[in-house]
Amino acid sequence: RSSIRGSVDTEVAATLRRPPITTVAGGAVLLGGALAALSGLVQAWMTITGRYLFVSGGADPRKPVVDLPQLLQAEVREGHSMFLEDVPAALRVLAATPSLLAATTFLVAAFLLARVIRSIAAGEAFGARVRSSLTWLSATLLVGGLLQGAVDTAAGAALWNWFPRATDLGGSHELAIAGLGLDAPHWPVMIVVLGLVASVMALAFRQGARLQAETDGLV
Repeated sequence: RSSIRGSVDTEVAATLRRPPITTVAGGAVLLGGALAALSGLVQAWMTITGRYLFVSGGADPRKPVVDLPQLLQAEVREGHSMFLEDVPAALRVLAATPSLLAATTFLVAAFLLARVIRSIAAGEAFGARVRSSLTWLSATLLVGGLLQGAVDTAAGAALWNWFPRATDLGGSHELAIAGLGLDAPHWPVMIVVLGLVASVMALAFRQGARLQAETDGLV
């Protein structure tokens, strides 16, 4: 019982020692990550369903095909029509996957960074929790960023191959695209760079923990 009480007292004392700025910083990181993730999820939902999240005044809820994240241009020929929902569901899911990956990356990274801030504020800068969180943060940013770029590249290639066949005026299709412009693959370079920075920081904190252990007890 005394050990449990001592642990609780230590946690309470550490909480009281935390500067207010760390609480604000941690909350801001979580809020920013949540908003970024929400934006990615909304974008993915509209891409998959092919419809706007909200419409008013009797507007058509269907999104134009040019709103696919991988397209810059998609001009529909006169006398024809094409909306995002006319694209096969599998392609729409593939096109939306980069947004889902980005949302997941932002959310997980924000949680890990907030945990690092709380641990440092509690006086455990070289503790196991900080080192572990930085390692996972690095992995999350690197893997999430690289996967996002790779999937976006694959989605662009798949759409580029599908459109000419699906909109051939000489076939039985009623839809036709006069001009198609594919955007360059979106590789989130900054996220990957931040992942590398987090990896360096994790290495530095491990080195700091080792030096702290070696000097522990010395005067």
